[in-house]
Amino acid sequence: MFTASDGTKIDIKENIIPGHRSILVLWPCMTGSTNMYRLPAAEFNNAGISVIQFNPRGHADSGGQFDLQLCIRDIHEYIDSLDTYDIPLWFAGHSAGASAILKSGTFNRSAHRYILISPVLDSIKSYRYLYENGKEAEANILIAALTDDREFMLSLLNNSRWMERDVWEMNSYKERINAISGKVLIGTLMEKLFLEGYNAFHDLEVHSAETSILFPVSDNWFPMTLTLSLAAESGIKTETIKEAGDHYFTGAWKHVWNRILEEMCKHTQ
Repeated sequence: MFTASDGTKIDIKENIIPGHRSILVLWPCMTGSTNMYRLPAAEFNNAGISVIQFNPRGHADSGGQFDLQLCIRDIHEYIDSLDTYDIPLWFAGHSAGASAILKSGTFNRSAHRYILISPVLDSIKSYRYLYENGKEAEANILIAALTDDREFMLSLLNNSRWMERDVWEMNSYKERINAISGKVLIGTLMEKLFLEGYNAFHDLEVHSAETSILFPVSDNWFPMTLTLSLAAESGIKTETIKEAGDHYFTGAWKHVWNRILEEMCKHTQ
C-alpha cells in the first residue's frame, strides 16, 4: 500500500527490477481491479521491464472515493517516489482507465507511450450508448451489485431518465444511493461519471503521437466507429485483437500482454 500525500492508502502492486529499461503502468476499468487482467509481470521483468499495477481510489483495496484528479496525483506521486525520470514510462488503460491515462499525461508527467484497450472516451456517452442499443443491463448489474439494495437500483436504472439532472436532483438520487452504498459512495460516483461526466477527446488528440489503440471485435460500451474516426483524424495506430470478442477482452488478455510486451521490447532495444 502506498500512502498518498493526504494519508489515503493506495493499492499498488509493484514488480520493480534493478536496471530496468522501461516501466509499464496498468490502470484498470472503472470499479475494476488490476487482478482481473492477470498481467504476467515475470515475463515483463525478464525482458527488463518493471511493472506497476495501480488501483485508483475506491478500487480493489485502495481507500478513498474515486476522483480522477486525485487519482492522477496519486499515481504520479508514487512514480516520482521511484526517481525514474530517465526511464521510459508506458501506460496501459482499459475502458475508462484508457481515458484516465490520457488525462494523466495532460495534467502531469507525459508518458513515452499510451496503450488504450477498449477505450471509453466519454463517460456519459458510454452509458447512453448502452441504453440506445439495449445493452444497459451490462452496466446496471455491475452498479447494483455495489449497493445493498439490488432491486431498487435495477428499478432505477431500468431507463435513462435518472441521467437527466432535474430528475436526479428532484429525487435526491445521490443521497439515496449513497445511503445504501458500502465504502465507495455509489451515488457520488454516478453523479461524477454520468451527470457531470468526463471526456478525453482533446487528450487523445494531444497525445496522438504517443498513442495506440487495441480493439475487441465488438464493444457494447462505446461506439468503436467514433473512436476509429477520432483515431483516423489524429493518425493514431489501431489494431483489432481477433481473439477478443467483447469489451472485457474475455479470454484474450494473454494476447494483449504479448502484443504490448512485443511493442515495448522493440522500442527498448
